[in-house]
Amino acid sequence: MNETIRKATWLELFYDLIFVVAIAKAVHTLGHTHHGHIEFETYFKYVLIMIPLWWAWKYTVLYLGIIVDVLFPLVVRRHLARAPVESHHMPERYALLTIILLGESVANLVAAFESVTVSVQSVAAAVAGFLLIAAIWWIYYDNLERRIYGRALGTGQAVIYLHLAIFIGLGGIATMIRFAIDPVLDVADYKLLVGLSTAVLLIALQLLLQIYHPKAERGPLLHNALITFVLTAAALVLVPTNLAMLVAMTGIFVIYAVVDARRQRAMAARVDLSADKSLR
Repeated sequence: MNETIRKATWLELFYDLIFVVAIAKAVHTLGHTHHGHIEFETYFKYVLIMIPLWWAWKYTVLYLGIIVDVLFPLVVRRHLARAPVESHHMPERYALLTIILLGESVANLVAAFESVTVSVQSVAAAVAGFLLIAAIWWIYYDNLERRIYGRALGTGQAVIYLHLAIFIGLGGIATMIRFAIDPVLDVADYKLLVGLSTAVLLIALQLLLQIYHPKAERGPLLHNALITFVLTAAALVLVPTNLAMLVAMTGIFVIYAVVDARRQRAMAARVDLSADKSLR
């Protein structure tokens, strides 16, 4: 049976424009520092703001709706499986919202220059931040196109809930880039921001890839993720400044993107070789 590919409507794209403003306000919450520190309450407030944005309902029914939305698929999953989500439209919607979060990183990068003097350090931080955004973009969209977009997604719950964590991590990374350009945040607090944001993003992304990639690809994916975690942990311990931390994280994600691209090419070559052998 051929599936009709549903594209985003103009109304949905208009909603995305409104979502841009809401996301900017949420991410801006992490930008409030107190004597070079980000308070624990700030992280908590940021997550609490992101959750309502995710479901985008009225406040009075928000949490009741969340409870129903979470429990309903668990209770009646076998019934939901009879009506699988659209394999093109739903991934496209979340991919568009991911673009918004990556765009927020670019916006933070530009906005940071309003409060600092242009210098070698600030320009280096801006370049590193842009390369970091590009590497994350490559990792996310390359895997989305190859293994998620247009594929059978079942009830789609993994895509829905893991993207909440991905968005929270991307918002933290946007703030991380800002505080490398404008280093008003204490180094220890900056490293905490980097560690939390990176961990949330990588864990959610890995779970998404593990669910929707073939078993033969899951081992290499996990191997790459573990190396990324080890390198990140080492950087958190050894790197002395905010700028150096951002440069280190950029290098780590660029390495991850290159290794993942090589993995994709090697897997495609093996598939082509198997197809050639079967034709002989």
